[in-house]
Amino acid sequence: EIYNRILKLVNNSQLPHNHFVYSILLSIYENNNQLSGVLNEADIVENYIEILLHKHRLNISTSKPQYKTLIHFMGYISFHMTKIKRMHLHKNEFSRQALNYDELTFNDFEINDYLEPMIDSGILIECHSGYLEFSHLCFFYYFLSKYMGDNQQVFDCVLEGDNYLHLDKCVEYYASKNASSFSVLEF
Repeated sequence: EIYNRILKLVNNSQLPHNHFVYSILLSIYENNNQLSGVLNEADIVENYIEILLHKHRLNISTSKPQYKTLIHFMGYISFHMTKIKRMHLHKNEFSRQALNYDELTFNDFEINDYLEPMIDSGILIECHSGYLEFSHLCFFYYFLSKYMGDNQQVFDCVLEGDNYLHLDKCVEYYASKNASSFSVLEF
């Protein structure tokens, strides 16, 4: 029964038929006991990130960054990676960017409180000796697409020149999450 529901969802939403998509959908189903609200690839990535970061787990502590702050921070990191044209950063660079982000947003969190949830959740992995990268490219695209909606400079950068050609999934995710916006259509 679950297999048929997942297969129907994949066919109806034109998702790719691959093990990664099936695994994410199974994880969403296991966590929510349903597959509602999934219309496109950006939706499944968003749902998966919510599960990985325990979005719906009640944590009222204000001493650590909460879900929305972490999502915004990872958008900031994704934009930095886009600007320097690298898909991995040394842990020291992540820490430096976390410090910059904390100052820009007037937060006062411990720097490791930005990084630990991303590493613990598996969103970021160590790729080699002190360097971190996204465990799946879809996370990079998702965070950058979310940040596009918050920052005009990011939006302009993604659509500038031929950047959109190698950031096509980012544009797709942004367009699918902002279906009523004409900004991408005008592009």
